[in-house]
Amino acid sequence: MKYPKLLRINQPLIRVLARAPIFLGLDYDGTLTPIIRDPKKAVIPAKTKKIIEKLRDSGACKIAVVSGRSIRQLNSLTGLKKITLVGNHGYEINEPGKRAWIHPEVRRARKTVSKIRPHIKKIVGQFPGAKLEDKALILAIHYRSLSGKRVGPLKAKIQEKIRKLKLARGLQWGYGKKVWELRPRIHWHKGAALRRMLKKGKTSYGSIFYFGDDITDEFAFRSLGGKAVTVKVGMNKKSLARYAVPTYKQVQKFLHQLSFILNDRERNKVEL
Repeated sequence: MKYPKLLRINQPLIRVLARAPIFLGLDYDGTLTPIIRDPKKAVIPAKTKKIIEKLRDSGACKIAVVSGRSIRQLNSLTGLKKITLVGNHGYEINEPGKRAWIHPEVRRARKTVSKIRPHIKKIVGQFPGAKLEDKALILAIHYRSLSGKRVGPLKAKIQEKIRKLKLARGLQWGYGKKVWELRPRIHWHKGAALRRMLKKGKTSYGSIFYFGDDITDEFAFRSLGGKAVTVKVGMNKKSLARYAVPTYKQVQKFLHQLSFILNDRERNKVEL
């Protein structure tokens, strides 16, 4: 990994990079919204939602929101229609006009997640400040509001319970920003989900963009490689992405500029 170059967002640069048709992949938390203490309140800003809808309606851009959240949560928080939603780090994919897809191995692993769920809920309840987010296929334990001294004991207690129930073979730990996840032990991630979509789709894209701020987005950066304009949201961090921007606000600025360019081309009937 290395430190990505700063992506200077301006119209001349975007005009060069944006060759239609465009595939635009976007992480959710920390990319389209700021990171906040209560994940349930991370609603997409109205301005960002409006810009994404304009991009969708341009006809030159396929948009995919790729998140660790469940698709049900993404539907509720974004309110976006007719765009692709990739939930639970790629385990589930909803594309407009297509049947919803869930990784076949995840279906079989649901029993393991169901078995550990009540035990994790009980343990997390013993640690004020920690929160359990049930994403059906994945259990997320948020510890952003937990006292630093209590983080270690919480994890140790969860690990002990997994060992006692002999579920270690069926589960794997995932890590994010002040969050742990218990996921089915399957070699699948955001990058694999993106590869599947791009391979099965009938469109040959002129440009592919992907923005993400989390550790899990590194799988997408690696999978897309030099074929895409990959952008890490957050500076001074090593990444597999080619570029970086400081915060989600620059992502919003990029989306606004891209929307303006695509709609300007349409108005002037310039061949994309």
